[in-house]
Amino acid sequence: MEKLKPNNETGKYIFLSYPHINDDQAFNIIEALQNDGYRVWFDESLELGTRYNEVIAEHIENCEVFMAFLTTDYYKSDYCRMEFNFALEECKKPIIPVFMGSPRQIKNSFPAGMRMFLAGVNAFMMGENMNIVQFMRKVKESKILDICRAEPEDTKPEIIEPVTGKEEPLVAKVSLIDNLLAIERKDIVTFGNYWQDKIGEKKSPIEWIVLIKQGNKALLLSKYALDVKPYNEQREDTTWEKCTLREWLNRDFFNAAFNEKERSIILTSRLTNEKNPEYDADPGNDTDDMVFMLSITEARNYFENNENRGCQATAYSTARGIVYFEKNKTSWWLRSLGRSGIDASLVLSDGSINLFGYGVRGLSVGVRPALWVDLGFEFSEK
Repeated sequence: MEKLKPNNETGKYIFLSYPHINDDQAFNIIEALQNDGYRVWFDESLELGTRYNEVIAEHIENCEVFMAFLTTDYYKSDYCRMEFNFALEECKKPIIPVFMGSPRQIKNSFPAGMRMFLAGVNAFMMGENMNIVQFMRKVKESKILDICRAEPEDTKPEIIEPVTGKEEPLVAKVSLIDNLLAIERKDIVTFGNYWQDKIGEKKSPIEWIVLIKQGNKALLLSKYALDVKPYNEQREDTTWEKCTLREWLNRDFFNAAFNEKERSIILTSRLTNEKNPEYDADPGNDTDDMVFMLSITEARNYFENNENRGCQATAYSTARGIVYFEKNKTSWWLRSLGRSGIDASLVLSDGSINLFGYGVRGLSVGVRPALWVDLGFEFSEK
């Protein structure tokens, strides 16, 4: 498994302090913070020959917030004790304790002075009664770390003008099957059915935006994030060709959302899987898909601005794990890779495109399917 790397770009950041015996616990939180735009620094990537103490001290001095992942092993670590005391006594940094287990047991492992300090400080709890999704919700609700979170300008790519010209308001929804040749770009059409209620008890018509119309075919994108799935079920190097999200879309979703008549007009599309414009991850081979996620280029070209690119989530997908909302909108996967083979690019909740990417095993990103349909298809009369 590839190690996570700290953010080294400019901007206010969080210094993360934790004992390396607790790497697995810490990395879950680090990945979630980075994926949601928080700039963090930790000592995982110091090279041989680095003057360790000087580098650590410099980063504590320059951090905006010092976050300590507290476990019963924390105070046993000489480095953790030094980091904590330096941040508190010398640098006077705001300290955010994160109890990664029972607060009572963890506090009992500390000396009296540290217990006294912790008694007067609000802390985050990441224990048996809180998973990473709930933890990140609390982080965002608290606003205390907002200063270390990338603004939209940090991740927003250059916006390319839409290939079809100036945007106009979307028009009312119509049935795709009943109006094949009549639909136009930016129509909202209903096509297929999928679970959209909170408990997944009954399927409802899926609404799609007609992104582009070319002759007798059209590209559709679901209006809402219909589900929540990892890009890949294992945290390992992957590509769009090999990822489990592609398999799920073209098998499970395809069969669950469309009947035989509807499946007959969905085209098999040759997808170009180009490289990320800023990172060198191998995008893999081009693919032939019936259902897919948009690429970075497509997500740029088919929308005039970030606001139009943003989307809401259904009650069904929200109940299944989507939590990163901003103005009632959610993030959604793109098929292009991010900085590496273990990160996939995505559209953030504000509609900007995150080229750096989100860990492929992320469990809180929406799935917004896209597909091409044949508008000239003639159904036989039976």
